[in-house]
Amino acid sequence: MNETVEVSEKVRVFSIISSLVEKGGPEASKIARLYIWQDFVRSIYYGVILVLATSVVMYGIYKCVLFTYR
Repeated sequence: MNETVEVSEKVRVFSIISSLVEKGGPEASKIARLYIWQDFVRSIYYGVILVLATSVVMYGIYKCVLFTYR
């Protein structure tokens, strides 16, 4: 449900930006670039957090297994 809301929000914002770009103007293209850049940075940020969290969990499992079978 939450993913559906997020996707529909992205589609709505994208349609607004594309209509602004169609009407023209440097301000519209600046807004579009800013939104695309913000989305790109957010996806990199979530990817880094996911990798760090996975690394911490794997290290914890490794230490538990090492401690158990010593």
